[in-house]
Amino acid sequence: MPRANRLILIIFVDARPSAYLLLAAQAVVTDICIMHVLITAATLAEIQPVADHLARTGGHISNWQAELLITAPGMVPVTYELTRYLAARKPALVIQAGIAGSFQLCLPGKTVVIKDESFADLGVWEDAGFRNLFDLGLARASQPPYNGTRLVNPFTGLMAATGLETASGVTVNEISTVPARIKWVEQNLSPFVESMEGAAFHYVCLQEQVAFLQLRSVSNLVGERDKSRWHIAEAIDHLNKAIFDLLNRLSAYNEAELRF
Repeated sequence: MPRANRLILIIFVDARPSAYLLLAAQAVVTDICIMHVLITAATLAEIQPVADHLARTGGHISNWQAELLITAPGMVPVTYELTRYLAARKPALVIQAGIAGSFQLCLPGKTVVIKDESFADLGVWEDAGFRNLFDLGLARASQPPYNGTRLVNPFTGLMAATGLETASGVTVNEISTVPARIKWVEQNLSPFVESMEGAAFHYVCLQEQVAFLQLRSVSNLVGERDKSRWHIAEAIDHLNKAIFDLLNRLSAYNEAELRF
């Protein structure tokens, strides 16, 4: 790999309350090679351990120089903030990390890498069930960035290198609580997790042609609204450990090798 400049992390808080960017200032280093990774999340709490580590280390994890982008929850903030960021700079890798609800019983904090995403509530509910944009003729299957009707991460080698189980995700504007709708999503989309940002993240990264990974750690069952039965602390702990492990694993690759 060619030599690169080392980037020292400083904190810059965007004037808008929905976005916090940890931006970087340069200092010259001649003996190590640095790759740039953007780690994005809906809330700072979800990646607080990583943020604390970066503050202590000048933005370094292994041979990665990291920036954080906190977008606020939901598809619209993710689309805007990530597109704005990628218009100005293109990192070697973009990671979206967050906790999520699971459609299956599993151990709290189970962490997966998302192989494909679907917009689960973009369409209309009718007597016969849900009709998405493809059913309505408002979008064409397999028209980029879609693969069929899903937003598929094409970097299969990169996902395999994480050592994590791959899973399908769905993204919603309204957290699923209605049993009939949950059943429909399970039967028609077969997801493992639900979030409010994942599909928008996949959409932008595919359009911008950047290497990306979405990591999700399970905090609760989809439809469970009794938060005393949620496991947020365990999910955050496992999520952040997965980020550290991932970047250590990928430190053996150069930027060109990440796109596989």
